[in-house]
Amino acid sequence: GIEAAFLSNAVEKFQKLVARASAAGSGKPLHPTGPIPDAARSKLFVTDTARGSFGVVLQELADENTPLTEPSPLRRAVVEVTRLMAAASTDDEAFSEHASDVDATVMSDLGAFLKYVHDSGARLRVHAGDTKASLDDSEVLWSATERVVSTRFEELDEERDGRLYVLPGLRKFELRAEGGETVAGAVGKGVDVAELEGFISKRVRAQIRTKTTRRGTHATTRHSLLRVTPHEPG
Repeated sequence: GIEAAFLSNAVEKFQKLVARASAAGSGKPLHPTGPIPDAARSKLFVTDTARGSFGVVLQELADENTPLTEPSPLRRAVVEVTRLMAAASTDDEAFSEHASDVDATVMSDLGAFLKYVHDSGARLRVHAGDTKASLDDSEVLWSATERVVSTRFEELDEERDGRLYVLPGLRKFELRAEGGETVAGAVGKGVDVAELEGFISKRVRAQIRTKTTRRGTHATTRHSLLRVTPHEPG
């Protein structure tokens, strides 16, 4: 068995976590407080109990508008959250690589979820399809929790001029300035790659977000392309 109040609170925190991750994956703006965008579309339902150590099976209701050949945004969010938990339970380097692409509000919710599980004296295993995270040892769970809550994010948005190059299939970009400096990274989730085709190999003004993830002395920096407009000399 499992304490009803603990299970209810744990599922609620996990639900909030994946709803926020789903919104982040769709490019929706997120804030530390207030409602989560499209939270109503990210509902999970308890459909069964897991065998062995007590657990629950969470599923989403089928959406007739989602192609059967593609995973839904909610499923992608659950898998990504599970991968992030697995990385947090591994080591600093693996976690930093994953954390650099995660919204700060998602990380905050993940920290709150893991800390609640740990402080309640519970252990955690999550299976999302073929993706698994095993935090079923107290020391592993605590190390993962500490990695998440001690990670800090710095974000800087700025406009830069340069010549734009894009790999549409990989959603990667390069912006080459006349002075020789090159900024490379990922095309932002809210940007339609098809709309960038008219700017490829041309001088543009690009809005770029530089995100630095810090934990102790280790820092990882990522650039993302948010918006492109034609270059205006002067």
